[in-house]
Amino acid sequence: MDETTAYKSIPTTPDSQFIRVLDVHAPQKSHDEPIQGELRTIDLTLNPIFSTLSYVWGDSDGERRFVHCGSHQIPLLPNGYSALKALRKKLGKFTIWIDAICINQDDDDEKQRQIPLMGEIYSKAESGYIWLGLGDPRVKRALEYLSRPPFEHFFQARSPKDIEKIRPMYYSAALAFIWQRFKLRSTRSPARRHFWTLPFSTTMDDVEVLLQNEWVERVWTYQELLLSRKPILVYGSDHLDWDTFAISVGSLDYATSVNIWFNLALVSSLTFVNIIDVVLKRKSKYVHDKAFGMQSILQTLAKERLKCSPPDYKQELVHVFRELNIQILTAIG
Repeated sequence: MDETTAYKSIPTTPDSQFIRVLDVHAPQKSHDEPIQGELRTIDLTLNPIFSTLSYVWGDSDGERRFVHCGSHQIPLLPNGYSALKALRKKLGKFTIWIDAICINQDDDDEKQRQIPLMGEIYSKAESGYIWLGLGDPRVKRALEYLSRPPFEHFFQARSPKDIEKIRPMYYSAALAFIWQRFKLRSTRSPARRHFWTLPFSTTMDDVEVLLQNEWVERVWTYQELLLSRKPILVYGSDHLDWDTFAISVGSLDYATSVNIWFNLALVSSLTFVNIIDVVLKRKSKYVHDKAFGMQSILQTLAKERLKCSPPDYKQELVHVFRELNIQILTAIG
C-alpha cells in the first residue's frame, strides 16, 4: 500500500508550526509485535507533550521495516525501527517525533517547510532520546559505570547554615573522584578478570565501545543534541540522562573519543565559534547538510537577530555557504 496516502490525510500548513507526531501503541501481547501507532498533527505554539528521537538512519539500501498506522504501512530503516521497539519495551505507549516517519520523505515541498522547524521541535520536546544502538555486555558495563559520576552527590544546594561544611564536601568529592578512577581499569586483562568483580569489571575498552559510536560523528545529530531540552542516551534497554553522563565523562582520561564526548558534554557552554568548528568537522551525507544544520542551530540560538531561508538542496554550494557566512556574522553580532 502506498504510504503517502497516510500523509495526505494529515496535511501540514505552510508558514505555521504544525508538525506530525507518532503515537506509538503499547504491545498487546508481545514485545516482538510490529510497531502499531497513529500519526496526528500538533501545534508547537500550544506546548504539546511529546519526545524526539535522534539517531543515525544507517544504510539507505537496507531492508525496510514497516510502522503500521491504521490501514497504512510506513517504511523505516532497521536502526530507527529498533529504536522505536526498544523505547516501546521501556515506555509502553508514547508520543514521539521521528523525522523518517513524521515528515513525508517523498514530498520535497513539505521537507523544505519542516526542516526549518527542527530547532523548535527539539527545544520544545519534553525529552530527546539519543539512540546509540542495541546493547551488549561491554556497553552495559560502561553505562553502569557512567551512571554513577564521582561528584554528583557532593555539590547539591545547601542551606546557609551548612556553609561551614563545604570544606569536607570538597575532600569527599576528591576521594570519590579517585575511587571512581580506580574502579575503571585501563584494559581487560584475562589474568585479572576472574579476580575482579563488579564494580571493578568495567574497563576503558568497555567505555570506548560506547564512546566510539557513529551517532557522535553526524551533523544533524549534533544539532539535535544542542537543541534538546532533556537529552537521554538510549543503548538497547538502558537509559542514561545526559547531565549524569556529562559529569562522568569529565572524570575520564582524555583519549580521542573521550575528548569528542567531553566537548559534547559541555555543549551548553560552547560559543558560536566552538559550535561552528564542531559542525564543520562532522560527517553528513550531503555537503549542503553542514550549512543547513548550522543555519538551524544559529536560527534557534539567535532567533531574534537571524532569519534563515528554507533549505534548498538545488542551490549551488557556493551560494549556500555564502549565505551561511552572512548568517554567522549576523548571529555573532
